[in-house]
Amino acid sequence: MTEIDLYTKFKKKLPASLHCTRIENDCSDGIPDVFVRQNTGKSFWIENKVCGPKEILKYQPTQLPWMRDHVLTYKGKVFTLIGDRKTCKIFVCVDMSMLTHEQYKKLIFEKIKLNELLLYIGTENYITSTCIKTVIKWMTNRLDM
Repeated sequence: MTEIDLYTKFKKKLPASLHCTRIENDCSDGIPDVFVRQNTGKSFWIENKVCGPKEILKYQPTQLPWMRDHVLTYKGKVFTLIGDRKTCKIFVCVDMSMLTHEQYKKLIFEKIKLNELLLYIGTENYITSTCIKTVIKWMTNRLDM
């Protein structure tokens, strides 16, 4: 599975009330891969990642600071959608908007495996599911948090 495969799976399962645009990252450093807007006007960003549970979750140096700034400055929502490289299924979705400053620092400065991250951030800040529709519903329910 690649990040494009993950995006394609996500886009195919979107309900009619959600519209997404894949962003080519030539315009600005750190911007997540996908912008999603609801018919109601609410929106959120998604950073796609592909890795296994015992692999290090890798972000570009500008991605996490962009996410943190978007959350703090604009009260925006940002999620990381992670596909399992081997099974080609949705593995986990993390609500980056709920992470603390210390959790962001740990992601930026330490090499952390996905399974370690999930233990560190707490179960209330992520969902694990093989059903993309479940993940999409979880994300849209969190827009008011």
